[in-house]
Amino acid sequence: MNNGAASNTASIPVGGVFADGTQLQDAISGGTYTVIGGNVQVTLAARTGVLLLPSPVNLDLVPPNAVITATPGANGQGWINSLPVTVDLSATDSGSGVEQLRYWINNGVVTAVADSSASTQLTSEGSYSVGLRAIDNAGNISALATATFGIDVTPPVVSVAANPSSLQPHNGNMVPVTVSGNIADSLSGVDPSTATFAVVDEYGSVQPQGPVSLGPGGSYSFVVSLQASRRGNDQNGRQYTITVRARDYAGNPGSSATIVRVPHDQGH
Repeated sequence: MNNGAASNTASIPVGGVFADGTQLQDAISGGTYTVIGGNVQVTLAARTGVLLLPSPVNLDLVPPNAVITATPGANGQGWINSLPVTVDLSATDSGSGVEQLRYWINNGVVTAVADSSASTQLTSEGSYSVGLRAIDNAGNISALATATFGIDVTPPVVSVAANPSSLQPHNGNMVPVTVSGNIADSLSGVDPSTATFAVVDEYGSVQPQGPVSLGPGGSYSFVVSLQASRRGNDQNGRQYTITVRARDYAGNPGSSATIVRVPHDQGH
């Protein structure tokens, strides 16, 4: 062992173990040496040593490669919207082979598996961080493999109300109607780019639809113009359905609707 700050040359006596002419190999560096006069001459780098074994030595100095995959996989926002989720853990090693996997979830208890592959299932919503290391039969330890994702299977909660909710008199005028409410999601959060509204009536007419701009906490308010008219033979009046929709970052769709009526007459 060289504990100094510079390299040096050493003569190591091995005559009591190996005969002259024996080829030895350093299991650490891979260097080869010949026993001469009961000794081997080695050059030691600073603060290093040698482990001499009969040549050739079956060396494995390369750690395994560890991999984590989730099925189904997360979307571009890092979320999965189905259950259960299978987490597959595996490692490969081209030298001595994988001896063991060690993995943990959310900094929990470490699970050891004497194999090159394992799997576990996640059955509840939440945010997850999975860590994995692999150990080969030579004792080399892999770099840390990690996977971070969330599971959210619950749609956003959408509320919607219209004011006024009744249009009268039915004189054919366009009436501004204020539509307001809130869109919330407690896990992955609401994707504001997906918030939209649509207006239809039972006659099959579709009013212009468009985006909904969300304010603090998911609140919103916008105005649509609806015609205060009905068909003359419509005994039940006219009914507009205003639907507000949005998705969360996991892709779950949520929606809610409110009704604005043009009554048959002011007595209905």
